[in-house]
Amino acid sequence: MVLSGRSVAAALLVATVSLLAITVDATPLWFDRIYVLIFENTDYLTAKADPNFSKWAAKGKLLTNYHGVAHPSQPNYIAMVAGSTLGVTTDANVNLSNNNLVDLLEAAGVSWRSYSENYTQLSSSPNCNLATTIGSARCNNIVPATKLAVDKANNAIPQVVLYIPNQCNDGHDPGVTYAGTYLDSFMTSTFTGNAITGRTLVVITFDENSGTSGNQIYTALVPFGSLSITVGSTDNTNFNHYSLLKTIEQNFGTGNLGQNDVTASPFNFP
Repeated sequence: MVLSGRSVAAALLVATVSLLAITVDATPLWFDRIYVLIFENTDYLTAKADPNFSKWAAKGKLLTNYHGVAHPSQPNYIAMVAGSTLGVTTDANVNLSNNNLVDLLEAAGVSWRSYSENYTQLSSSPNCNLATTIGSARCNNIVPATKLAVDKANNAIPQVVLYIPNQCNDGHDPGVTYAGTYLDSFMTSTFTGNAITGRTLVVITFDENSGTSGNQIYTALVPFGSLSITVGSTDNTNFNHYSLLKTIEQNFGTGNLGQNDVTASPFNFP
């Protein structure tokens, strides 16, 4: 199954080089590495009730007042990395020319990669057809999910990881029970050895709910290594996808995009 236009890779491929120089703190604020694992289209209470999603929330902190910012799916993926939906209101393929999280990370010298299940890195792919203008290095950081195991074996996992399951594993097609089983297998098999460095944070989230009022979604912060999070805790602060972006920006001292990330609240630690 080829990823649809909802792929966060589409948002990561926008590029401008006009960012101002940024002074970056040598030591990240809360975590040394972050993984963002994105599931789809499930109401908060439904995900919370699933035994596997509940299990992993209990191993960290459950954000009990976290919300998607739009419907359908794609604007939420864009919001996570651009601080705005950028006027996108559908799941159709789009090409965007706005600054995004990757611009900030690269300017600050923070390594990143997007791993997408069932993604094929072809020269004709719409996700890579801007390589001549943005540079092949950025395009090469959007890779098939199988590359994660290779990077883990080579101790080459970057500081910021976006992991995009396919539309079965993310629960979009078969539902939350299937996604929960996948989640448990992924978490158990992935987060060993070189996948963990110092303070490692895994954010388990959804793009949006099923369309019900409020767009509340399950989001859990799971610590590994020496990261300090109160295990089994909850946080009822009003967060959304812009909060996730703000947390990454503030942690690595990258500055902001001048969008909704400016006023968003970062996550609370521990």
